[in-house]
Amino acid sequence: MKLKSKKPFLALILIAVFAFFVSMSYLHVSKMIEEECMERLFSSATITERIMAEALDQNFKILDKIAVLLSDYDNYDTLDGFKIFENFSSILKSDRIHLLLPNGDVFNDSGILSNISEYIDFKQEASHGRHISPRKDSIVNENEQIIRQFVPVEKNGEIVAILYATIACSNFSELIDTEISGYKKVHFFIVERGTGNFVYDSKHPVLGNTSDYRNRSIPNDISYIKVTEAIAEGKKGYARVFTDDGKRYNFMAYLPSSINDWSFVITVPENEVSRRLRNYHIQLASFCFIGLLLFIFYLYMCDRENKAKKKADLAVHEGLLKRNEEIIAALSNDYGSIFYINLDADKIVPYRMNKNEIKKYEEISKGKINNYEDFLKLYTTYCVDQNDKMNVLFFCSAEQLRNNLLKRKSISVRYLSVNDCYYEMKFSVADMEDNHLKSVVLGIAEKDYEIRKEMKKQQQ
Repeated sequence: MKLKSKKPFLALILIAVFAFFVSMSYLHVSKMIEEECMERLFSSATITERIMAEALDQNFKILDKIAVLLSDYDNYDTLDGFKIFENFSSILKSDRIHLLLPNGDVFNDSGILSNISEYIDFKQEASHGRHISPRKDSIVNENEQIIRQFVPVEKNGEIVAILYATIACSNFSELIDTEISGYKKVHFFIVERGTGNFVYDSKHPVLGNTSDYRNRSIPNDISYIKVTEAIAEGKKGYARVFTDDGKRYNFMAYLPSSINDWSFVITVPENEVSRRLRNYHIQLASFCFIGLLLFIFYLYMCDRENKAKKKADLAVHEGLLKRNEEIIAALSNDYGSIFYINLDADKIVPYRMNKNEIKKYEEISKGKINNYEDFLKLYTTYCVDQNDKMNVLFFCSAEQLRNNLLKRKSISVRYLSVNDCYYEMKFSVADMEDNHLKSVVLGIAEKDYEIRKEMKKQQQ
């Protein structure tokens, strides 16, 4: 007799459901980490933009105060020691302070006089008023990128000089907020929206333009073109853009700045973001490994339980066999398939089954059906002719067996099978207590020749 537990099957279903939710969790967390990356980059760019804007605004306020003081001077050629510059240089966030005169002469914060008319045009700068101008430092170091903050010095409604502060863009690295992003390899750059020129690039000493940035990091594909257009139009957004090898990509966030027509762009490589994802994968793998161990332990316990159940059922089977061996011996001569039926518990246990008809009983032999009522329904459905089906169900029911075996030791039920052969079921009392039938022994056998012979005699 084989017993088959449904618990491992249910456990497999649970594992499948678990695997589904783990995969969904993986996708959700992957997306969540990417979204978190974009939010961090946006936050970092926003904070950096605010810090830089505040620093430049503070510079303008200080330059405005100096310009007001300078407007009281009549002759800038005799400016005493440039003490005004010295008083403010300690709080001004710039590298150098200069005063440009209409003839192109310029005083720096050390009082040194030189002429830079070939580099800076007084009238052109004066026409822009108070403004910021990014450019190459053609005066001191032509390879250095700088920005200048210009503030006109006015007297009687006329611009008589221009005060400007020079800031090396390399100093921006001190203002860039990389801590908020939480990533180590952050690439930050500032773009002039009108020209596409880079005002600042944290990774490349030689500045470029958005049109040639693809040669550095991003290939010239449609995603890059869209990103370039979005940055040029001063839009806010994020994207994943491929690197030059086409195998990796960068996460990019960009937003317009209140400083000039600038856009702030910040990127981080894929491997920086995937570091957190890998940590999650390790945790998930550990969780799955523990789950697998628990599943194996569960299967082991189910196997132990099945073995214990089989052992107990075998003991019951042997006990029933010993108790009913006389009945079984009597039935064995004429019936190839013999079953024990516990009517009180609605259970059926096979003793022996005819090898030629084993397919009829394969469901019960595999332990899929152990209820007598279910067995009777299955048997009459597949083995009994339609005309005899209701009779078999009625006379073989537990209620009718108790009624008919109350004063008899055995009864027989004959029927025509679906194969047009006559069969006989013989029920013998196995256990009766206080006129209450508790169990019977059932024998089933083909009796086609005998039954047809009897039927022929009756017809004569």
